[in-house]
Amino acid sequence: DLPDIFVPPPDDASDDAADAAPVDAGTLCSSTPCIVGLAVGGRHACALAKDGTVRCWGGNQQGQLGNGVPDAAFVGTNQPTPVTIASLSNIAAIGASPYYNTFGSTCARTGSNTELCWGSNGGGQLGLNADAGVTDNLPHPIPGAVQGLPSATGGPAPGNFNSCAISGSDLICWGQNAPGGVLGRGSVNPATGAAGKATAIEAGVLQGSPGYDYSLALLADGTVLSW
Repeated sequence: DLPDIFVPPPDDASDDAADAAPVDAGTLCSSTPCIVGLAVGGRHACALAKDGTVRCWGGNQQGQLGNGVPDAAFVGTNQPTPVTIASLSNIAAIGASPYYNTFGSTCARTGSNTELCWGSNGGGQLGLNADAGVTDNLPHPIPGAVQGLPSATGGPAPGNFNSCAISGSDLICWGQNAPGGVLGRGSVNPATGAAGKATAIEAGVLQGSPGYDYSLALLADGTVLSW
């Protein structure tokens, strides 16, 4: 059966009416909260609600739940039910680091194109400094803006010890460049880097995905790059 939102035109309708596409009713919420996005990490997960709020649950060893209360012992206490991150609003997209050995980091993109990250920063993946990569082994339980990233129009894409976002048509990455030169700057130097463009990409980037020792980018022309 056809969905209720589409009504076929009568037999004598004009050609324009006959060629009309079905109407998209958008996201409909039958309960609260209505979840429109999900990010699953190595030790934690987060859900994005239609109202722009975020709820996270799971491991919190490095403050990756964003609730301001890290597990100071780095082990033990987990949060088995979703908890709303009170400091976040107007969120458009979320992402969680995939590899459990990094304890976990989380990033979110706001509707005003700001990138926020929190949790583990062992490789500088939170983007704490605009001029040089800053790393530490301290928990960061409060979301903070990525420095040196003027506008995040796509993503976020948290990796293991690095993270990426799209700014305009460019892929911007930050954090640890090892192993393998994952920041895409033409060097395998393992040093941590501040937010900067992945070089040698000619076409516009639609999506970026950093892995453990490699990265991928989907371009506007349908090409996929890997390094």
